[in-house]
Formats: sequence, C-alpha cells, structure tokens
Amino acid sequence: LKKQDSLSFQVGLFRVSVFHFDISSTHMGKNMKKYYKTKLATALTKAIAISAIAMVAVPAAYAEEAEEENDNLVTITGSRIKRTDVEGSLPVTTITAEFIQSSGVTSVPDLMAQLPQMQGFLTAADSVGGGGGGVQTASLRDLGSSYTLVLLNGRRLASQDSGSSIDLNSIPLSAIERVEILTDGASALYGSDAIAGVVNFIMKSDVTDTTIAIRADKPQEEGGESWNFSVSTGFGDLGADGYNVMVAYSHDDQSQLRSVDRGFASTGILPFTYQGQDLVFQRTSVNAIPANAYMAFDWNGDGLYDANGPDDLPFTGDGDEDFLPDDEHSVSRSFNPYNETNGSCAVNNGLSETTCAYDFTETLEIFPESERDNLFVAAIVDISNDMRFKANLSYSTFKITPRIAPYPTGTFTLDNSLAIVQDNVLNQLTAEELAASPRTQVRWRTRPGGNRTNLYETDTLNFVAGLEGDIDELNWDVNLTVSDSARTNTRITGYPLTEELFAAFETGTVNIFDTAANLSDDANALIKSTMYSGPWTATDTKMNALEGSFSMPIFDMDGGQSYFAAGFDYRQVEYVRTRAQAVRDEIVLFEGEGDTPAFDLSRETYGVFGEVVLPISDELEVTASARYDNIGEITTTEEFGGASEKVGDSMNDTTFKISMGYRPSEDWLIRASIGTGFKAPSMREIAEPLIPFGVTSSSYNCPFESGDPLAAFCLSDRIQYQEMRQGFEGLKPETSEQASVGFVYAPSQEFSFTLDWWQVNIEDQVARPTESQIFGDPVTYRHLF
Repeated sequence: LKKQDSLSFQVGLFRVSVFHFDISSTHMGKNMKKYYKTKLATALTKAIAISAIAMVAVPAAYAEEAEEENDNLVTITGSRIKRTDVEGSLPVTTITAEFIQSSGVTSVPDLMAQLPQMQGFLTAADSVGGGGGGVQTASLRDLGSSYTLVLLNGRRLASQDSGSSIDLNSIPLSAIERVEILTDGASALYGSDAIAGVVNFIMKSDVTDTTIAIRADKPQEEGGESWNFSVSTGFGDLGADGYNVMVAYSHDDQSQLRSVDRGFASTGILPFTYQGQDLVFQRTSVNAIPANAYMAFDWNGDGLYDANGPDDLPFTGDGDEDFLPDDEHSVSRSFNPYNETNGSCAVNNGLSETTCAYDFTETLEIFPESERDNLFVAAIVDISNDMRFKANLSYSTFKITPRIAPYPTGTFTLDNSLAIVQDNVLNQLTAEELAASPRTQVRWRTRPGGNRTNLYETDTLNFVAGLEGDIDELNWDVNLTVSDSARTNTRITGYPLTEELFAAFETGTVNIFDTAANLSDDANALIKSTMYSGPWTATDTKMNALEGSFSMPIFDMDGGQSYFAAGFDYRQVEYVRTRAQAVRDEIVLFEGEGDTPAFDLSRETYGVFGEVVLPISDELEVTASARYDNIGEITTTEEFGGASEKVGDSMNDTTFKISMGYRPSEDWLIRASIGTGFKAPSMREIAEPLIPFGVTSSSYNCPFESGDPLAAFCLSDRIQYQEMRQGFEGLKPETSEQASVGFVYAPSQEFSFTLDWWQVNIEDQVARPTESQIFGDPVTYRHLF
C-alpha cells in the first residue's frame, strides 16, 4: 500500500483540489508493465483527485487487471482497438471503484452529479412539479443528455424515452469496476448521440471475494434520511478453473424532503427591498384556498352578461392554466371573501390585486422519496485458449413518489342558493350588484384531497451475450444485446373525478371560502372520496442489437506497431406508451383522452466503422476513424394494433475524427483532435401528433394590444396558459464540427497539470422554442398562439 500526499490541478475545468489519497498496487502482466515505465504514464495512472466539493479524476490510462498475458489487451473508451499501449491521446477521465467507495456516494446519479464535467443533467428533484418520473441522466458540458452517449461495458442500453437519454438509476453502483468519461466527440466510432462525449460504465468481472457494505445518512434537520445496502460475491477462478460467475446486489432507500422542512424553500412569498421600495416576490396561484370569487352582472336586465357572449355560462376550465371563459371580460368584480371578512388573506396566501394568491410552496418537496434495487450477474467461460464466452445481466427496479401542489379547479359556477355562497359572497355585494342578478364564479384548490401524488415504477433489464477470441494476431468479438426499460405511472391521490367533485360542491357541505384547517371532517372526507387512484400510463422502450468488431496490427512504423479496427452494429428500437381505461374514459377533471396520447413507434439503424492507429515516431502517434450510419424511417402503429404507417424519411451520415498525441519528453503529453458528429432526432420529435403539454411554468400578461384579434382570447389576470406540442417529420440530423487541443505536464508521480481547450459547433440543431421566447416576441411567434 502506497500512501501519498499529492496536489492536482485540472485547469481545463477550472478546479483545484488539494488532497490526500491511498493507492493499492495492482498486478499487471509483464507486457503491460513495460508501457507504464515513464513518469508521465505513472503520474497519469495515479493522479486521482479527491475533494470535498467534487470528485475529479485527471485523464488517466487504466488497464484491466489480468493474470494471463492475453488479457493485457484492453480497449479504452474512444477507441475500438485492443492493444497493450493504452497511453492514448484522448481526454479520458477514469474513476475507479476504490475512488467511488471513498467518495461516499450511494448511487450512479449521485456520482455523476458531483463531477464537474457534468452540467445540465436531470436529477430526481426535477420530478418535483410533475413529469420526469424520477429519471436521472448524464450531460457532458451542458450540451444535454441527448448528446451524451451512455454505455454499459461499451454497449448501448434501452433509453428512457424515444431518443437516446439513459436513466442512470438502472446502473448498479456496487458492480462498477471503473467509469471512463471521454470528453470529446465520438460519433465516428459510436454513431449518433456522441457529440458531447461518452460515459462508459465498466462492470466488475472475475470476482471471487465477498464484499458487504451498509450506510445510513441522517441530516441534522428533519427529513431527507437515506440508507443503502450492497453485497457482491463470485465463484470460479478464471485462470485456474476457466470460468467465473459474479453477482452483485444493492438496495437504496431515500425518504422525502419537504419544502417546509428547510427555511430557504418554505415559502413562495418573499418580501424584499429594491431602490427604497418594499416589494414582494410571489410564486403563487389564484387557484387559492380559501377560494376567490369572480362576479358577473346582468346590468341591463336583458339576461345577457356579455353583449357579445352567451346568456348562460357553462362550466369551463383547464386547471393549472387558470383558464377563464371566453366572456371573462363580463366579470365586473373579483375578490376573496375570506380577505373581505377578515381584513387579510389567509395563511399561506398573498394579496394579488383584488384577490388572494395561494402559496402552494407549502405543499411541495425538495426531492421525493424513492427506492432502488439493482442486480448484476456476469459470467465468463473460456471455451478454448483462443475463444471466450461472456454474458452479463443487469436488472433494476426504481420507484419514486413525487408530490406536487393540490389540484386547481379552474373556474366554475356555484348556485347562488347555496348557503356558503349567500354567507360568504353575496353578503359582500352592494344592493345594486344584488339587483343585477349576480353570477358567482370561483377558483379553488382541492387541498383536502391531498397533493397530486404519483408512483413511477421503472423496471430495466439489460442482457448481453457474446464471444471474443483471437486468430493469430487478429482480435475479434461479436455480441447480442437485448434491453428493455419499462415505466408505469400510477396515480395515488390528488386527481379529482369530474362528476364526483362537482356533485360534492352542489351539496354545500364543503365551505370553499374558509381555510383548509377550518373545514369539517365530513368536508375533508367528502373531497378525499372524489380523488382518483389507479393506473394511468405505461411506457416501454425496447432495443435489440447485434454488433461485431475486430482489431489487428497491420505493419511496423518508426514509432512501433500500427493497428487497424473495423466493425458494424445493427439496432431495432421500439417505443410504446399505453393508457389506462380511466384515461380513455376522461373521468379526471380537465383531462381529455387527447391529453395523454398513446404511442407505438419503431425504427431500425445500422452503422459500419473503421479506425487506424499510426505511431509515426516514438514521440508522435496519430489516430483516424470514420463511420457511416443509416437511421431508418419511423413506423407508427395506432393504439391496440391498428394500421401502421411510415413517418419521415431515412437519414444517413458519414463522420470522421483525427486525433494526435505528441510526447516530446517523459514529462509532457500534447494532444489534439478534429472531427465531425451527428445526432438523429428522436422518434417523438419526428412523429408526435399535436398534444396538450401541460401549462406554462410562469404566469404571463396578455402579449397582444387591445383591438388585436388574438387579444380576445387572452385572460385578464397574469396567469398560466395551456401549452401544446407537436413533432415535425421534416426534421433532419443535427451535425457538428469539433476540435480540441491540450496538454498534460507530469514532472513526477506526485504532480500533474492538465489543460484542454475544446470547441463544438452544432448546425441544424433541433430545439423547441421556450415559453419565454414565445411570449417575449409575439410578432415572430404569432403563429404559435
């Protein structure tokens, strides 16, 4: 055991870490040892920075431990060539199992979240506010998860959607041998989606020891407790017995952390002072509890509440977007009855012009409760001296229960004969208003029914089996992958049934104009009984892949042996989303069948690639690679086995990459690369029909001047509006041009300095305009209103 105090700089990511670490010496075959003789290689191997803020591993050259000389051939992420000299020119960061253990993280998402290379990824907290389903992703350099290719043992996994984003919850932390992170484009080897780089999780193999670990965490303040347990073991010695079977299992449990449990997140009403003015920032909603009242009057006695509108106002609304009826400008007065009676808005409410706005932050959470189980099994069997069978199976189940604010009722009409209307609303009106046949419309929030609570369960199965071997100096492998990621969404509570809810209002039992704390037990029970509980949607993504490759030395050069590799891959991908009967029956308030469409999308892809490594001299090595990809058209099938049709066109692209590594001395490595990349649009980006997509995250004023025809469809308040979205079958692939240059200076085993510059230019980028863009420029985006 070597014990060293070291200092490491990673200037390319603007992070400096002073650290203390221990490194256990490992066994390497004699052929591998000779490639680790320089100070540079040794320093790169050992310089792994550990800091309290983030975990940083400088670009390192790592080899798999091997007892047999043939096992010294390894493949480093970013290359398909197996060789013993792994001192490549690519910026590959390696994180070892020992480093992961010492870091204290308990899951793969937690590990990725602490890396400075990762920016713009999804976390479990992103499920707060609805959607997300607990998906957690990787995103290199803030380019996005769809541009970051995630691999397991160098193989693709079934995505969590119709594109390429991988849910990191499906990868078992306890079974990881190391993680290799390539922060450079790699489309020329791996195909679409690798513009930002590659994250490759290398799993353990040939394990005979048994390791058990348990950990518990409890914050100083209330909420957010967690614990996890893991065990790994194996039997059979590959060198002696010719086989090995390894099994790893882990369980993680995370409890809920509510917003009210932390002072910084306990309210959405924040007073502040700006330029001598006392102001208040409000993240609130006029779907309030106690309810707001919106009064319309028939001033002329002609039975019309609006000269241009209908005589009778039917129930309308769409929930979160606070949708008011088309003749809303007939509303002559709005107020909060509780505020009028008591002189102030109720607790957890703030004044919003003439009404009160509900501080729904009190019901939210910082992150949801979750539970994760992972099982990983790997088997290796030597069939002969020149052929080996490998297989691994990874199974995970992940459950997360996010809770968002109680359901908003939107605007609905109450009968003036109800006692709660007479005692709370009509008594606030003037004699003239009472004489004008008032119509009472209200907005409320079903807080007695509980938060909108969903249970997302994700089951992921990934199976890979293949053969690898040698024919003289030619090294080959062929693999079959079957991968499946299935997610179900079950609604627990908080989603009101339309008929039952309004039947409850008609009884007059529920005084919606009083605080939640003052509601009777019967009123609370009645509202709870109107909430839907049951299955909602199920999503399943399947991927079947066949791939093969070979590598071999081709000729001698001044700097050593040159290598060549080539290969192919073929993939079938299917994305299916089905709906429960409750969705099709449209029994939940505001939610129509079209709001939750079903999908059955599939397509086929294939690609071929070639790579060559040319050691020009002892100091200079050049690597070149090229790849051709074909992404097939999309087949879409109607729900329940209906007719199928083709959507969009097939697309193809050829990409290349050239990289160089120059070693003027033992202490220096200078590296550079140029290349191209591409990314195919996801199936839903191409084939998705026009569907509702919730509401805007912020509230907006009408962006059109009075007199504009579109202004007639605006709402008077500053509120949330409904959003729609749609695919576009005319999309074409995004393309990129990339370049990087940098160096590593390692004058000793105790010190290394790394600096890398990189640039990525993406053309024909596929992106949706944001709501702030659309509302901020209503002239350009007029067609989207």
